[in-house]
Amino acid sequence: MDGTALSIPTSCASNGPSTMINLADEVNLNTWLGNMHVKDGKAHFQYNTRQESTPIRQHYMRFDAATGVREIDSYTDWGNQWGNPPIQSADGDGLFASDPDDPDGPLFAVGRYAENQWRKRLVALVSYDNGSS
Repeated sequence: MDGTALSIPTSCASNGPSTMINLADEVNLNTWLGNMHVKDGKAHFQYNTRQESTPIRQHYMRFDAATGVREIDSYTDWGNQWGNPPIQSADGDGLFASDPDDPDGPLFAVGRYAENQWRKRLVALVSYDNGSS
């Protein structure tokens, strides 16, 4: 994210040349990037991480695309809540959307809330401040 060119493929190792998106305590866990979206200078990431003995963490991260500084981490900053009801996707699915011609327009996030194995709901969130709320 600092603008340095990377050779493809880029290693997924925590000591590799790319910016680490997930949290340091998740390095040894199974993480899966569900979606990434850049809007008005911010890079938005949605991913989940799991370990068989722990519940799934569904994360939203926002980075400043110019500086590479992490600005929002839903797990740390919001107590692992992303929306109300929170997006909880066991499949790594989810998506972001925005109008590329309107940098001041809303950011949308769509995912799934699984209250239990039989009751699952589609969740659509909208942010008018580029992911801050």
